[in-house]
Amino acid sequence: MTKLIMMLFVSLLIASCGADNEKKILGDTASVMEEMATIFEGVSDKKTAEAAKPKLEALGKKLKDIKARAEALKMNMEDEKSKEEMKKKYKAEIEKIEAATKKMMAPMMKVMMNPELSKILGDAMKSLK
Repeated sequence: MTKLIMMLFVSLLIASCGADNEKKILGDTASVMEEMATIFEGVSDKKTAEAAKPKLEALGKKLKDIKARAEALKMNMEDEKSKEEMKKKYKAEIEKIEAATKKMMAPMMKVMMNPELSKILGDAMKSLK
């Protein structure tokens, strides 16, 4: 009986470690944003744009998954009060997201301003919304 209780306890402990929470969602968002920045920094011509396309599409799917997880937790980043509470509570994670976004902006704009590259990556970029 003690063995059964111990196995149940360990199972519950393992399951709870994988439980989703706001901090994990924000951390995952930061990771995806950092990866996007790295990919955009590597795009300089048609060949690198074509190589980046499936990677960006995969990140678009990850972002949709993250958004669904956030909605399931009822994370509200739409109103200002909720945003401010999140910024205070998860300062480090929010700062990582902001830094990755800032890092990504220049190379992403460079791609968007190049007709040849934006044509290749247009659909993949739309999936990132």
